[in-house]
Amino acid sequence: MQKLPIGLSDFRSLREGDRYYVDKSLFIKEIINIDADILLIPRPRRFGKTLNLSMLRYFFEKVENTEDIKNLFKGLAIEKEKEFENHCCKHPVIFLTFKDVKQLNFDDALLSIKRLIAAEFKRHKYLLDSDLLDDLEKVNFVDVLTLKSDTNFFENSLKTLSDYLYRYYGQKPIILIDEYDTPIHTAYSEGYYREMIAFMRGFLGAGLKDN
Repeated sequence: MQKLPIGLSDFRSLREGDRYYVDKSLFIKEIINIDADILLIPRPRRFGKTLNLSMLRYFFEKVENTEDIKNLFKGLAIEKEKEFENHCCKHPVIFLTFKDVKQLNFDDALLSIKRLIAAEFKRHKYLLDSDLLDDLEKVNFVDVLTLKSDTNFFENSLKTLSDYLYRYYGQKPIILIDEYDTPIHTAYSEGYYREMIAFMRGFLGAGLKDN
């Protein structure tokens, strides 16, 4: 007997756990065919934004064992569409979620963000083995991993990582960002809005505008 997916927002866990799932997979086709480079999805709480973003990540991201991922979409509507074979497991992906950046002061919040960025760089650590990055870029990469980079470098890190992935794969990565507004809302309520909005404006602006 299938269970209700209470508290689950990870697409893979939901599908592999034999949970009830309302098929929203044609959202993937809509995303692929929409004529826009950047999409902002503002929906009410509990609408399923995080689950949909998780679904997009599993669908698009290049992985070694593609069959495991394709099985997650078995029986779903997207499996019957041409976009399935054309795009499933065929794109580099950057995925960040800011849902837990709720610290009471800017220094702690910034450290939390830096750790999230470092974790995403670590997911792509294979780039350090590539000749496509020069020695200085590899040093900068390691400095992000070890949190030694200055704040300005972290502010540009989304653009930097996307550049590295573009060089490595020969295609632009898909950038998925969940709950980007959480640190901004928290900063407003806790009194460090100006510092946070300055960082996030630089981070998102460098990473998304004309990229």
